[in-house]
Amino acid sequence: MIHAAAPAADPRNIRAVATIQAVGNAKAGEPVRFRGVAYTGGMLRVAGFESGVVIDLAGLQIPGSLPIATDHRSDLDARLGSATARVEDGALVIEGTIVPGTPSADRAIALMRAGGLSLSIGARPVKLERLRDGATINGQSFAGRPEVATESELVEVSAVGVGADRGATAIAAGATPTGGGADPVIAERERIANIDASFSGLAGDEAQGIRATAIKDGWTLERAQGEALQLLRASRPNVNGVRGASTGGVSPAEKLTAAALTLAGQDAEKLIGAGAASEGAGLGCNSALDLCAAALRMEGHTIPTSRSQMIEAAVSTTSLPIALAAGVEKVALDSFMNAAEPWRMFARKISLRNFKPTELVRLAASARFLELGGDGELKHAPIGEETGNIRLRTFGRIVGLDRRTIIDDDLQILNDIAGELGREGARTIGDIVNETLEAGVGTFWHTDNGNVMTGSGSALSVDAIAFAIALVRKQTDSSGRRIGLMPRFLAVGPDNEAFGRAVLNSLEVEVAEGEPRGNPVRGALELLVDPRIEGLQWYVFTDPRDACLAVGLLDGRESITLEQREPPAEKLGMQWRAFIDAAAALR
Repeated sequence: MIHAAAPAADPRNIRAVATIQAVGNAKAGEPVRFRGVAYTGGMLRVAGFESGVVIDLAGLQIPGSLPIATDHRSDLDARLGSATARVEDGALVIEGTIVPGTPSADRAIALMRAGGLSLSIGARPVKLERLRDGATINGQSFAGRPEVATESELVEVSAVGVGADRGATAIAAGATPTGGGADPVIAERERIANIDASFSGLAGDEAQGIRATAIKDGWTLERAQGEALQLLRASRPNVNGVRGASTGGVSPAEKLTAAALTLAGQDAEKLIGAGAASEGAGLGCNSALDLCAAALRMEGHTIPTSRSQMIEAAVSTTSLPIALAAGVEKVALDSFMNAAEPWRMFARKISLRNFKPTELVRLAASARFLELGGDGELKHAPIGEETGNIRLRTFGRIVGLDRRTIIDDDLQILNDIAGELGREGARTIGDIVNETLEAGVGTFWHTDNGNVMTGSGSALSVDAIAFAIALVRKQTDSSGRRIGLMPRFLAVGPDNEAFGRAVLNSLEVEVAEGEPRGNPVRGALELLVDPRIEGLQWYVFTDPRDACLAVGLLDGRESITLEQREPPAEKLGMQWRAFIDAAAALR
């Protein structure tokens, strides 16, 4: 006998859960057929995908027949029937049959007829990508940056206990829905189309986030239209306001952000603007619980009397997590830009569009200007030559607020945590820069390149600095032509700081015979101190325009990025992923 064990479950497999119903009139013992929407095309919150995942239906491989099982089991007793699937109007429609005769199948049929069976659609991702801002998948836009399964395989369908995609429903084929309503497949398509129409013309992450939630959570059209109307009213300028006193155009999330910043002791006017600061002050928030109440009030929800229930309801809104994340980003950006990091002074910042290796190019020697001949013809020359490549990396952590912190009115995430996130982002880039400088020893920093000093003459001194300045000015291109670089900075570590200041600031120095002379390098360079530079090492750098070191940032974004993250089920609160995309390379 040969036993072939099933492969272990892949934690990155996607299981999109849908609820189906059966109200057909099949006779006892006969198979029960059903049809419906298995996946509405929205974002799924499943294990292994912290920021959610979207299945791109255009890249979904659908087999001719799918097994229907129980709880994703592969044994024969778990087999309930089979189904087929197809993509229609941005949704995954399934039709299938459940065969009675086993306890699992009979239970599934009973639940279907009672209106409460859930099916989990199992898909295996083949290719995953991070969703770009503004991109549309399955005819929908999404807030944040969830992962997208651009290519995937539909593997199986299982009966499970609880459904998650509340917009996906089905009924028994040929049956009339409970209450005599319309075909749920057609009704669901119409609901999604009407919600999309309600939010058309409303731009921004807040509007798209509410639209996606309305589709995913099965909101009624009336509720979705009410939310869209509130956003539309908030986006209109206050034409009746007194000039200078009105702040028309301030969104509800911006008001909450300003109120949260003020409550945390931050300068809201500096960080988010005078208009939003004024509107935020008008909310009258004197505690974190007041913020929760304001968020609920803005979205038209009833405010619970219990503090715990109020917090639970508020963290489920769209406005509060977005507002706090925006506040953290504002404070973090301010701290990031004010962090004293030497790399800002001498590194050249470049914008990178993606995480692929990017070539660094400089002007080629053969591109030098040539004298125009008598025929008046200009000669062609290559634009540049490759000097290496640079590739982005991502660094980050998870931060959040729990229920106890909110009750204690301790918004330290907008003070200590946000400020430290910004400073840590700048420090992280500094670490990358130092690693890159160290990695260049023996390759980039080489005697053949005329950019390194070794031996006893390399110790920091007036003569050593003068020699280094001369080396910088003598740098040449590949044809041997001098480039004309201008030395500007002397970078040292803590062990050389005092001596470096003395050398650059002294009016006179002593020669070997003990007679004083004027200091030839006084004021020639600006001193930079980096605690990462070990021992007695030192560097002379040029202006960033001619820098030998490039710092790459995704889309040129010089700050950390925050993305909302669903906290674990056992934790009540809010969480965000804080990260920065950066790289460094010598050129």
